[in-house]
Amino acid sequence: MTCYQRAAFPLVSSWIRWQVWYFSGMSERISFKPDVCNGRPVVRGTRITVQTVLEFLAAGDSVEDVLEEYPKLTRADVRACLDYASRVMGNHFSLVRAA
Repeated sequence: MTCYQRAAFPLVSSWIRWQVWYFSGMSERISFKPDVCNGRPVVRGTRITVQTVLEFLAAGDSVEDVLEEYPKLTRADVRACLDYASRVMGNHFSLVRAA
């Protein structure tokens, strides 16, 4: 039985462990912790999610606008968020709810 066929909690736990393993070498700037922002990827040392940064950029804001809105971020942090998104999109995942 794969992790996709198990109950919901083990699935979430397995997914988080997989993210930590796969993306740990990707960037020292992105972290995953189950107790921070519900396990969503965040910029290390902050509670700013990768999703938040990407949404600002997708809305047409410049990198400078993001840095102005979040002074704790650096240009390298924004690039790490884009790198993370690129790696996630490079893989196809289908999560199916087990009965």
